[in-house]
Amino acid sequence: IKGVTPDPNFPNFPHAVREWCINTAAVDPSTKSILANSEDGTLYRWDLVGNKFSERIPLTAGIGEAYTPTIIGTDGTAYAINDAILFAVGR
Repeated sequence: IKGVTPDPNFPNFPHAVREWCINTAAVDPSTKSILANSEDGTLYRWDLVGNKFSERIPLTAGIGEAYTPTIIGTDGTAYAINDAILFAVGR
């Protein structure tokens, strides 16, 4: 990752940064990307070819929610759990 990530949720604090809390990630070899479920209620796709975030998929609206590992199914669907809810995200 190239430096800190500014946090747009706190516009009155110009130096606020987002802290990433990711403890596991799922590799999707078919799209050459990594999916990571964070405690901010979002599933992030990191494009390995371009070395950048390529997709942000909101799961829930919470900050500080419990998060668990994300897996890739045999059909390419990503499965993630956030706030005790199972999400299935197609490619």
